[in-house]
Amino acid sequence: MVLELAACDLPMQPGNLHAEVRDNTLCIPAELAKELSKLGVRNAVDLIAFMSAFPSTVAEQLHWAVPDVVAATALLRQQLQTQLPEAMKRPQTHAEPSYGAMDPDLLPPTAAQNPLGSRGKGP
Repeated sequence: MVLELAACDLPMQPGNLHAEVRDNTLCIPAELAKELSKLGVRNAVDLIAFMSAFPSTVAEQLHWAVPDVVAATALLRQQLQTQLPEAMKRPQTHAEPSYGAMDPDLLPPTAAQNPLGSRGKGP
């Protein structure tokens, strides 16, 4: 069963959507529902996926900070544990990207640095 989204008169604060499950719908604040419908987000699975993939977009729409959206997503995911497909129950983690230059001592030698050339054999 997929919970369809419904615009409801609910309070909203940074870090918490105060979403409620009512029958076969997930009630979310009307302000958020309006913006999400423009983006094609129609149900709870779409909502979790969208908030997870685009937290900065949601933060901009709600005038929140990105960590607030991340916290609200985690709270919503926890609230909907029994209604979500197995793949949506745990957030996917991604390796942190590296920034800056690598340590030159850890790089493999290039042909210019290797007097034996790229074949690894002597003359």
